[in-house]
Amino acid sequence: MPIWLTEWGWSGSEDAPAAQSAYVQETMASYYAIKDTYNLESIMMFTMIDVDYGLILADGVKKGPAYETFKNFIAVNPVRALW
Repeated sequence: MPIWLTEWGWSGSEDAPAAQSAYVQETMASYYAIKDTYNLESIMMFTMIDVDYGLILADGVKKGPAYETFKNFIAVNPVRALW
């Protein structure tokens, strides 16, 4: 049975920009490492656009501190699309 993990992310504005980026890197690496063992098919961040939790800030244009980390991780560790 495939597993989908939903609504993961950092603690919001309480986390410094560097901590947000580190959390994204560490979490995605952890999930990537176990994806085949546990049939982990999808991981979904809490929100894409948000001032406290998003990769993109509330204006929908400016990128948050973890955006590049997320983008770079996916570029280095591609996975197949489900659709």
